[in-house]
Amino acid sequence: MEEQSTKPGMSTKAVILFGFVVVVIVSSSVVSYMNSKAEKEKKDLNAQIATLQSQVASLQTATASPSASASATADETAGWKSDAENVVSVFTENFLASVPGEGSDGVNGTKANVALGKLTAEAQATVKKNSPSSISGGLALFCGIQDTPDRGTSISSSTKSSDGTVTVISKWTYSGGGAVTKTFTLVTENEEWKISKVK
Repeated sequence: MEEQSTKPGMSTKAVILFGFVVVVIVSSSVVSYMNSKAEKEKKDLNAQIATLQSQVASLQTATASPSASASATADETAGWKSDAENVVSVFTENFLASVPGEGSDGVNGTKANVALGKLTAEAQATVKKNSPSSISGGLALFCGIQDTPDRGTSISSSTKSSDGTVTVISKWTYSGGGAVTKTFTLVTENEEWKISKVK
């Protein structure tokens, strides 16, 4: 029998070469797969971004063009709650200070005119019509009171209606322990809150 000679280094080199070729092929397949997956995810994300940008643009357009209305609404006046409550407080303070016998500056004094200025033009006309000789008397009729709340006043709540009016509830307290709730309705007139009625 004949002996075959084998070269031990050849088979090791062949195995290493074969392993290297397999690693290169597998690596390039993995890289190719990852690239295609990343491209697909990128396209999906870009489509989502485009959709979101479109939605943002339509929302900006909607908020930039408010609906038209005949008069200003409460939303057009920043801080509607504090502004409306301030109008009621200034009105009440000046009206009560203008009542004769309450340390007033006279029946048609400055404080009565300040209170009158917090009313709508229509309400001012009503006050003047009801008591032409006394603004403070006309304001008392407008508010529906005969006596002043000698224990003070306080605002209980404020709400805004869908029609743009604001309702401010105020508690007027009297020394006999009684209290009366007054409901002020405010509207915007010439871009300012004005009292249109008191119940």
